[in-house]
Amino acid sequence: MAYIFKNPHQQNLANAQMELRYAIEQRAILDSRIAELQRAIEFFAPLAHQEVEAPTDSLPQLCLSVLSTKPHEAWSATVIRDGLRNMGIEVVGKNPLGILYTAMGRLVASEYVRPIVFAPDVAVHYQITPKGFSVVHGR
Repeated sequence: MAYIFKNPHQQNLANAQMELRYAIEQRAILDSRIAELQRAIEFFAPLAHQEVEAPTDSLPQLCLSVLSTKPHEAWSATVIRDGLRNMGIEVVGKNPLGILYTAMGRLVASEYVRPIVFAPDVAVHYQITPKGFSVVHGR
């Protein structure tokens, strides 16, 4: 005999129980995230109505500031873009990532940043150098 018979009702019960456990776990994760978002909204709501002075630094300098927040990590251009967004900076143009790659190339040429290639099919990552860190922090 090339098959085994299992009571389909037992199998359906086991599947439903497993899906319920998963749904309860997901609900707990969502409940936690909802609480985090509510706290974030309470924190940012009053700040959102305050005037904020726009930075006057160049895009490469702003990129260095982002990289300096975690100087031992390598950052992709998309993560740098997200870090800039968190600072209120939106890179605009036909090719925003291309603009970021140009800015990063200038920083590499100045030896403020070093490029890191993890693999041929992975985008170049960037890490701030001690020279770049000293530019940001004036040391």
